[in-house]
Amino acid sequence: MILSANKNFLKVNAIVFVLFCMLCIPQGYAQVDWENIENAKRFGPLTVEEQRKIGLVETGLEPRFPDEIFCPTIASPFGSRTRFDGSYRTVKSNNGYHGGMDISLEVGTPLLAAADGEVINVGTGGRLVGNVIWMQHAPEDTGFEVWTYTKYQHLDKMPELQVGDRFSAGDVVAISGLTGTTGGRAFGEMGYPHLHMNVYASPTNRYKIRGHKVKIKDRYYVDPVAFYKSTIEDGNIISEYDKNNKIINVGVKLENGEHIPGNTRKIWPVYCERK
Repeated sequence: MILSANKNFLKVNAIVFVLFCMLCIPQGYAQVDWENIENAKRFGPLTVEEQRKIGLVETGLEPRFPDEIFCPTIASPFGSRTRFDGSYRTVKSNNGYHGGMDISLEVGTPLLAAADGEVINVGTGGRLVGNVIWMQHAPEDTGFEVWTYTKYQHLDKMPELQVGDRFSAGDVVAISGLTGTTGGRAFGEMGYPHLHMNVYASPTNRYKIRGHKVKIKDRYYVDPVAFYKSTIEDGNIISEYDKNNKIINVGVKLENGEHIPGNTRKIWPVYCERK
């Protein structure tokens, strides 16, 4: 009977340990399976399932800024079906799912590079795009094992940076505006001043320029908040994380030039301030 009791005790403890591990998923354990999505459809009209396969899924991640620091935060998160004001997005774009994140900002707000990198395209799109800048970040820029790309749109004016220019994390790369938002059904005649930020990942640095667009080979959607993690992970698995594992520490820059923490390689795209 003692032996049987010991076996039952061990079984119970094993179950508790497994459940504990499931609830406390370590960041970085669920990297993207690039081989599994090698032949996935990435451009043109996609179904919701095709979008999910390449990372366009609501993750529920939230940024956590350093103590006693205020930062402009997210008005419409990645994968959301609604805009900043609660209205629903058009199904004509990504089946109604938000492909990036929005931060409400006054026109003229400086926009900061999220990491070291290089400008690969600047241009002007139509409605819902406006002025845009595309940036590429090599693995040595971010610490990721893959290449990443950031895109800022609705810029007030064309960036002063040119294609091929290098920049450092926290450098001003553009100025926020409302281009591409005025006069349409989405934001009305007055438009909506904000930063729309997209992040993509790819195992390669290959891409093609198509006007104001960049066609990234083997692109994978990344929640911009997930860009501040230590590894690029599968968005579908991130979406299943315990709530505590959806809070992501974010590095910031103050207007006096201070980075917090001092060794951060990635910066929130807008200046922050002490409370």
